[in-house]
Amino acid sequence: MKLLKRSWGFVLVLLFFYSIYYLLVPYLPVDELTKKGLIVNNVLFYSPLVTFLVSLVYAVSCGFSFSFSLLAGLSFLVTVFPFGEWIPLYHVVYFLFSLLGNGFGQGIYYLRKKSMEKP
Repeated sequence: MKLLKRSWGFVLVLLFFYSIYYLLVPYLPVDELTKKGLIVNNVLFYSPLVTFLVSLVYAVSCGFSFSFSLLAGLSFLVTVFPFGEWIPLYHVVYFLFSLLGNGFGQGIYYLRKKSMEKP
C-alpha cells in the first residue's frame, strides 16, 4: 500500500502512454498513415522511453524499487483492451527499461544523498 501511495502519479503517466494515448490517436485530425505511425512509434519508442524516464525520476526521488519496476511492467497489461491481443515480449522489454531507469536513478539518488551528507 505504501508503494501505491508514493507512486500513483508516476503510474498515471505510464497508464496514459499505455492506454489513453491509444484512445486519443483516432480522434486526431491527421491522415490514417500518420495515426498508424503514432501508434507504432508509441509501442516501439515513446512508451519504453517514458517508462525509462519515469522510473529514473521515481528512483531519484524515492530510491530503487524493484516493486515499482514490476508495477510498471504489469501496468502494460492495460494495452490488451485497445489492441485485443497480448505480447509478453513487450512486458519484458518495458520491465527491463524500468529496471534500467531505476538503476540509473538509484545512482543519482546515492550521489545526491552522499553530497548532502558532506559538510
